[in-house]
Amino acid sequence: MIDNCLHEYPDDRLAELIKEADPKIVGIFAATPMIRSAIRAMEIARDSKSGVFVAMGGPHPSADWKSMIEEYGVDAVGIGECDTSFPELVKSVLSGNRNLAGFRGTAYRNASNRAVLNDPCSYVENLDDLPFPAFHLMQVEKYFSKGHVWGVVQKEKRNLPIMATRGCP
Repeated sequence: MIDNCLHEYPDDRLAELIKEADPKIVGIFAATPMIRSAIRAMEIARDSKSGVFVAMGGPHPSADWKSMIEEYGVDAVGIGECDTSFPELVKSVLSGNRNLAGFRGTAYRNASNRAVLNDPCSYVENLDDLPFPAFHLMQVEKYFSKGHVWGVVQKEKRNLPIMATRGCP
């Protein structure tokens, strides 16, 4: 996992990291304020790894899925809450199947390079059924040392937010 909002790697270093990882899939989160850097990360991924599958999720791609696919070349967009269907899409792509018809909660680029919107996902009825973040895969101390302020009131630097409700935070 590379969190470039945290690390702020220059383009050449990000390209090196992608080459070293040699991924089959690159997943990128984007809220609207970060969409330009997300698109740049996708371009770097494509330049660094031929044939890599690029998926985006988050508020901006969810709202603007058609242009993300048709104008920017994203392969798939996870739309809204796709916590249960998106892992299945990843498994499918990793097994070599890039036919994404029927994966609920996603839009994808078809063979004609057109955006296709699948049916929406159903909501997760019990949010407690979702797994906690895999903090063991993250360099958590770097988040603390950077000193992000996650809310209006924050008494100390050692905290990490979890979005535990639906809707705009």
